[in-house]
Amino acid sequence: MTQTAETALELGLEAEAPTERDLEAKAFAATLAEDFDPEEVINQQEAANEAEKAEQQNIDEGADAFAYMAINTYESVLKMAHSDFKLTKEVKDKAVENYGPVIKKYGPQMMSLMGQYQAEISAGIFTATLAVQSYKQLKQLKIEDMQKEAADDKQEAKHDATH
Repeated sequence: MTQTAETALELGLEAEAPTERDLEAKAFAATLAEDFDPEEVINQQEAANEAEKAEQQNIDEGADAFAYMAINTYESVLKMAHSDFKLTKEVKDKAVENYGPVIKKYGPQMMSLMGQYQAEISAGIFTATLAVQSYKQLKQLKIEDMQKEAADDKQEAKHDATH
């Protein structure tokens, strides 16, 4: 008997015959009860949780590795400007600590995007390094020219004083 029929009986009303839809709903509910295994559902949920944890661990490890690769690439490019340039382990670790969350936030999409544009990124970093190196060299050359002029003026003044 359907809920509607039971309620009608309780109220003293004439019960309606169950509709085809009522019968289908009752049959569906019975199959759900037969097929439902709470232990299986718990096992499936635990498996899904483990898979999610493993995926998150892979993302975390990949993000850290990617951040180390990025900071090492940066260091290599700056070594072009001066061969003695070196970042300390503490600076690299701090960089990974700061870049890691951003990489983890955007996950594999960012890593694959960065991978696609690795050449462009390297070229951009190299160009910036080249510009800085060129500026420093020009500045040093101007200082040397000024020192040479000052030495020449001093030499000339010394020569004029003795003659």
